[in-house]
Amino acid sequence: MPKKRSVAQVGRSLCKNKYTVNWAITRVCNFKCEYCVAYRKRDKATMPSKDDLERAIRNISLIKKRRIDLSLTGGEPTLVKGLSGLVSSFFALAGSKAKKVTILSNMSRDHKYFDQFFRGIECPEKVKFIGSFHPTQIDLDRFIEHGIAVNSNGGVFSAWLLAVPGQVDFIRHAYDSMLTEGLDARVKIVRDGSKVDGRYAKEELDWVVHAIGEEEKNVDLLWSSGRWESYSQNDVLAKDFNHFRGMRCAGGMIRVAIEDDGSVYRAVCERGKVAPYGNIFSGEVDWSFMDNPMICGYNECRCGLAT
Repeated sequence: MPKKRSVAQVGRSLCKNKYTVNWAITRVCNFKCEYCVAYRKRDKATMPSKDDLERAIRNISLIKKRRIDLSLTGGEPTLVKGLSGLVSSFFALAGSKAKKVTILSNMSRDHKYFDQFFRGIECPEKVKFIGSFHPTQIDLDRFIEHGIAVNSNGGVFSAWLLAVPGQVDFIRHAYDSMLTEGLDARVKIVRDGSKVDGRYAKEELDWVVHAIGEEEKNVDLLWSSGRWESYSQNDVLAKDFNHFRGMRCAGGMIRVAIEDDGSVYRAVCERGKVAPYGNIFSGEVDWSFMDNPMICGYNECRCGLAT
């Protein structure tokens, strides 16, 4: 049996000037999606205090990169009191380094919320809401209305639609409806581990693959032989190349993961598995860990840095 090739590095640059802060700002959520990890941890979910948020933004603004993108996830970030002020403070404190804020939301807040949110933002075009559509929890027309409210206030809106096997017909209807209203919409495929979910009917999978075909970005792989090759994300999984233990990973160098309690990790795969590298709530963070690549300790990459 031929020896399986090993990946030495993903991506041609481990030290980009762009830096993404992935902050799970709260695990509190007003939806009850049973498939959601945050929902299963809802009994322990907390909200950050005003002081915590102020200290966090000051610490994030100290990151020594030319460009910082702030990504706020949850739970449901729009439930955090003072979210608009937090975003404004980020742009003010980070100055020219602050390039973009992305908020992953279930879009449950009404158009009045988004009107008020953007009223305090001087550069709304730098704020993007990614609406994660959960059809069992929110009406489609309401979801679309709230997405339109983001765009009408000068922000950027994009919808994510998870094409769950057995529900693809409705997701297709929702996708078409959003495009008709002039909204950006992206279809996400369901996987079982690193493989495409086997419950898809052929006609469902055909449409999903077609819908996401133009959205895929390529992944550059450096093999241990020293050869570079480029593949789509789906090809990486289909060809069983997703074996990254021991490779040089950009975790910490181009992206950092922050938990709702303020704990700082180099990548989401480290959350709760290693000692944090500081806390953005309780004190300053030593960002020196971003100077060197981390070595992947997992057979499969599920944190998004590789696939």
